[in-house]
Amino acid sequence: MESTSRVHLRPEHNFRDLGGLDAAGGPVRRGVVFRSAHLHEADAEDREALAALGIRTVCDLRAHEEAAARPSALGSIEGVELLRFGTVGARVIGDPAQSILEYGFTEVRDVDLANFYEYILTAQPRAFGQIAEVCADANRHAVVIHCSAGKDRTGIACALILSALGVSDDAVIADYEMTNELWSPTQMARAQPVLEEAGLVFDAVRTYFLAPARAMARTLEHLREQYGSVEGFLTGPAGVAPATLDALRAALLG
Repeated sequence: MESTSRVHLRPEHNFRDLGGLDAAGGPVRRGVVFRSAHLHEADAEDREALAALGIRTVCDLRAHEEAAARPSALGSIEGVELLRFGTVGARVIGDPAQSILEYGFTEVRDVDLANFYEYILTAQPRAFGQIAEVCADANRHAVVIHCSAGKDRTGIACALILSALGVSDDAVIADYEMTNELWSPTQMARAQPVLEEAGLVFDAVRTYFLAPARAMARTLEHLREQYGSVEGFLTGPAGVAPATLDALRAALLG
């Protein structure tokens, strides 16, 4: 099984290609859908690499105040359409440590992330359906899906797309877990001294910075329990037409 492909940006941007994974109808095409963190801090070299990807559409899952405070570097590339979905986000924009303190978290577990994912899927299903529709439209390719960290809201969106393509749960989860080696180390190094100075035990909240396999596995289980399948969620509360799922597979497979 091939993994998704990294693009040559700094690892903390959490940027990668969803292409290369094996699916039921053939491999996922490379260079069509990418996932990322917010990219606000992209430097000139990063921007040059982004411009070479042929990006036409950006799906920004951040809450409106998040997006306003840290505009995506992708929005400044000529010919790129920026779509804002305004999903639920962190209270303290762009600062995981301060967000933990604001929420008053003293412990974060895999199940807490899974519960958050289920909440988002229930509260804002149509946003994820719209992203699937964008990815199904070849005229909008290449597409970048991102939030702030590129792990939670982005992780859900990408898991839905990959599952609808027939990618195995193991491969979906492995893609989700790549955040642990790309984005997480830099963020944990920044946050640990801040949180420890505030009196928190860092190991108790470490999961806040991670993409744990069990959180995504529980999310996929939840979708199947509630809707029969990932496709059932997409064609149900997410509002995607069955024909659009066919178009998604045609556009992204082979």
